[in-house]
Amino acid sequence: MKLSIFPLILSCLISIGCSVQNENDEIKGEFNLEGKVIELDTNNNRLLLDESSNGHTWVTLPEHDTITRYEKNDSIVVWVKAMNASKSDKTEALNIEFQPPKKD
Repeated sequence: MKLSIFPLILSCLISIGCSVQNENDEIKGEFNLEGKVIELDTNNNRLLLDESSNGHTWVTLPEHDTITRYEKNDSIVVWVKAMNASKSDKTEALNIEFQPPKKD
């Protein structure tokens, strides 16, 4: 009897351990901002994004990105490090993708 209960307990512990998500883990596949580029700031390596839901947001580009990739009226989606509630008009990007993707 003891031998048949052990695998059951072991599988329960494994499934519980696998389902716990660290609060620092990011959810893959979900972006934070979506809109059109309306202004480019080459001095500060950032762009102004016009979102239908949140208005205008300055997005600082990630280190691996360059402002020359972007043009006014580009449609993009942005994953951000964090949205500061007191400064919701500024954020720093983790990743930016074109919607639809640009063809090189």
